[in-house]
Amino acid sequence: MPGENFPVNRAEWVKVSGFDENGEPLEFEATGWFARVLQHEYDHLDGKLYVDKLNDRWSRKARKAIKAHGWNVPGLTWMPGVDPDPFGH
Repeated sequence: MPGENFPVNRAEWVKVSGFDENGEPLEFEATGWFARVLQHEYDHLDGKLYVDKLNDRWSRKARKAIKAHGWNVPGLTWMPGVDPDPFGH
């Protein structure tokens, strides 16, 4: 949601376990900003966006912003490197 920000509650600490590219087990812990980033990216693996994690109050505001920007139009897409950068970079 370019230009929009909504608060999401995230844990301050996470423990990650999995396997590296060679199939070797790995495990580490993260805190603070890195923990938030890991939770955000993990949500994508479950098909979730950060707006799916908003509480009711912020979810209503997000839906209004989506409608106001016209982002609720079926088929509306943005292809990085092809379409104009919506962030103005």
